[in-house]
Amino acid sequence: AFTLDLGDLYVLDTQSNAVWIYRDLDVTESPRFFFSAQVPSLEDVIDLAVNNNDLYLLHTDGRMTTCTYSALAEAPTRCEDPAAYTDPRPGRESRSLNEDAPFSQVLFVPPPDPSIYLLQPQSPAVYHLSVRLTFQRQFQPRTRLGDRPATAFAVSRENRLLFLALGNQVYYANLP
Repeated sequence: AFTLDLGDLYVLDTQSNAVWIYRDLDVTESPRFFFSAQVPSLEDVIDLAVNNNDLYLLHTDGRMTTCTYSALAEAPTRCEDPAAYTDPRPGRESRSLNEDAPFSQVLFVPPPDPSIYLLQPQSPAVYHLSVRLTFQRQFQPRTRLGDRPATAFAVSRENRLLFLALGNQVYYANLP
């Protein structure tokens, strides 16, 4: 997996247990290693998202690892594994956010409403979380879209649209 943030390219390399940063998309220069002394296990990471110095790593079982980058030796890059999802809805405070099926894709959407979105393909549903992984809302089709799981999603912040792909069919809806 890979993602872009502020002109930098972040590449997930599970074989080397690394996330590499290509500054200003300059792939002719050697990449910078994201981590310092603390390197989480990346062997089962399936997707990543970046928000400035914050890295979100999505694992196959749906859990998230979050890391905050630092170039300072006296304040090294630190990670929380697993990062806690918070669900403030009444009766859900002590339950897992994704108990039905794991998430398969993570996406960061920048301001004016900086958010993390997660795809739960089996439902299909898209979860909207704050950048601190607090549940905001869930988007799900009102009618059944077929028997196949969702394969991908995207959010257009300019038009406030959510796109959901199931195989070769793409659906969209307005975001509130």
